[in-house]
Amino acid sequence: MYGYLKKVVTSEGIDGVKGAFEIINDPMMYRLITSLALAKITDEDIELIVNGKYNFQYSSDDIEEFLHYFFNVKEWTLPRKQEYVDQVKDSGLKRFYKLALKGDKDYLVWKLGAAPEKSFDHMLRDMMTDSYYNFKERAKADPELAQK
Repeated sequence: MYGYLKKVVTSEGIDGVKGAFEIINDPMMYRLITSLALAKITDEDIELIVNGKYNFQYSSDDIEEFLHYFFNVKEWTLPRKQEYVDQVKDSGLKRFYKLALKGDKDYLVWKLGAAPEKSFDHMLRDMMTDSYYNFKERAKADPELAQK
């Protein structure tokens, strides 16, 4: 970071720092990447989601440096993350961060608008599988609700 800001050659290099600053200035990417990071999605998967869905060419170094310098939550516990989310003033970010903490990564990615396109057959198969297991789970505790 120092090498990039002061234009000094360092042994670590400055790969990714410029891209990290670009991510900060891009509200959509900031929301997407920080939400995914809170949900414990790996840096590599974040890169695939960002570049696969939006066709933005942020490198793995850009995303890695952004997460290292500007949003490093890897070592945070769940209570620490909840405390941080409670302090966020932007209601849009707060909504996605709360979704991230719930743990349903697929739903979060979908809500962020970054879900990959699936065929109708694939979506229908997923729905039927989920419905079946939901029924099996509820059938013992509340058979009437399970039937509904």
